[in-house]
Amino acid sequence: MVDDQKLLDREGLLELARRWLIVLGELDADGNRNIEALMAMLCDEIDYQIPFLEQPFHLVGSAAVRTFMESMQGLFSDIRYEVETLYADVAAQTAVFEMTSSRLILPDRLVYANRYVFRLTARGNQVCAIREYVNPLPAQELSRRLKLGSGNT
Repeated sequence: MVDDQKLLDREGLLELARRWLIVLGELDADGNRNIEALMAMLCDEIDYQIPFLEQPFHLVGSAAVRTFMESMQGLFSDIRYEVETLYADVAAQTAVFEMTSSRLILPDRLVYANRYVFRLTARGNQVCAIREYVNPLPAQELSRRLKLGSGNT
């Protein structure tokens, strides 16, 4: 059980997960995300992990997540998410969802598609932990195309 004065009910957790996906997937005409809207959803001490990549990815703190998100600005267009399952565990203050995603990598407009399982842990109306499980083969190819590092901070 998460100790907090403002625990979300099932619908609150599901809504937080849906909002995260909406904000994450919205891009302007130049392929930029609304970083301020993303950051407003995160606790200052956010712990973001993608553990099963060739080089596991781990960011701690909102400043590290902001830097990473800013480094990804303008790299994608036409992001599409299809959520297949969405669960909430009120006692753990966690939402879990499985989805597929596709997007175009700019400037060449190459298609990147993958499957994900996300686990978001809430504290009040903010996300304080994210674990992203992704098929590592397409993710590794994307990292090579974009020349991304491990993201560990």
